[in-house]
Amino acid sequence: MALICGALSSNYASAQASDGASQKIVLQGDGAAAATIKILVINGKYIEALELLNSSPSLLQTSEGLRLKVQLMMELGMDDDVIILLEKHLAIHPDDALARFQIGELHYRNKRDKEAKLAYRMALSGNLDALRVEMANKRLAAINRRRAVKYTTTIAIIPDSNYNSATNEKYIDIFGLPFSLDDDARKKSGVSLGLNGAAEFVKRINNGTSLNFSGNYDYTDAPGHNTDLLRLDAYSGIEFSNDGEYLFSIGPEYWQSWIAGKIYEKSTGIKVSFDKFIKRTDWRLDYMGYYRKDLFSDYRSGWYNNFSITRTKYSNNSSFHFYSVAFGNNNTDADSENYNQYGISLGKLFNTPLNTTTLTQISYNERRFDAASFAYGVARNDKGTELNMKISKRDWLWFGSHPYISLNFSNSESNINLYKYNRQRVEFGLTREF
Repeated sequence: MALICGALSSNYASAQASDGASQKIVLQGDGAAAATIKILVINGKYIEALELLNSSPSLLQTSEGLRLKVQLMMELGMDDDVIILLEKHLAIHPDDALARFQIGELHYRNKRDKEAKLAYRMALSGNLDALRVEMANKRLAAINRRRAVKYTTTIAIIPDSNYNSATNEKYIDIFGLPFSLDDDARKKSGVSLGLNGAAEFVKRINNGTSLNFSGNYDYTDAPGHNTDLLRLDAYSGIEFSNDGEYLFSIGPEYWQSWIAGKIYEKSTGIKVSFDKFIKRTDWRLDYMGYYRKDLFSDYRSGWYNNFSITRTKYSNNSSFHFYSVAFGNNNTDADSENYNQYGISLGKLFNTPLNTTTLTQISYNERRFDAASFAYGVARNDKGTELNMKISKRDWLWFGSHPYISLNFSNSESNINLYKYNRQRVEFGLTREF
């Protein structure tokens, strides 16, 4: 027997219908259960309908049964539980574009715009029907203009790791003389606490133009407090956009940094970015130019420029890959502190066992200094490689966000022994958008 249920009658379902995305759900399975569920839905008894649906395995095994369960749970305000349900489903059926779209809808109505934007773009890379393609594009456009104030916070626990990148070397030469380093130079930092907070205010001028004001707080509390790090920055700029198709922004930025409670740098500059989404591919160009004032060593103060281009390709509903190329230079009054650098990064997001997704990134960076250091007698040349793996548990949802584990392995090679090191870092964290 078939059960036909129309769109449910809440405000959210009505909003779906107004966007042309509602559809009838046809349940195939046990006749008595299907007929009873239909009556319960018509009479608005969603709790009873959900309980009966959960007790009918033959109905739940169908894709239509899953869709109805999702709608019933959404009617009952069980948004986080629905996200977990859909994430588990996508772990088995990664090509279900509609499920990814529904995740986008859930994040969208809970004002988690970053998660919603990613879900919509991944859904658009799959076999999504025409009505929901239109709806997803409308949502992406709305995300860029609907919110005046946004807050993001991240908390992370960083277990025993060589956080301060201390050298691996035991002996170094300074002014041609050998020195032996104390083991404290290589000691690990112990368990650290990382806190990050960001606030953004957007003032709309018209549909395509807005003013953006934002601030960021980044703090690392390390044992002993000798390597505590704090950075505060503020940005204000103007943005131009076209219904989510592109976003161009430009404006000044200022920040200060502290180590062990002492301020050591002040920087002022300009930031420019351009983002364009074309046929499942996101292109982003960034430029940052600023003057950095080093309060510990004035001769290191100077101008820095950095350019980067990033291409992100959404492969399907559950995966994307990207690459990024960057180059920059530093100009100070001391030739030995001037350098050119370039880097390249490759990465991929993909499903992994136990209902997890993994974002893997490998990077290479090289920095060449212009002149010989007065202390070491050679022009410094550093080469660094880094591997990052961020694993998110998709069927766990805490405070509206998936917890993650981040693994970092980095190596620095240099013609000056002091700047050689290996570092391993593990981070357990959670990011929440408000």
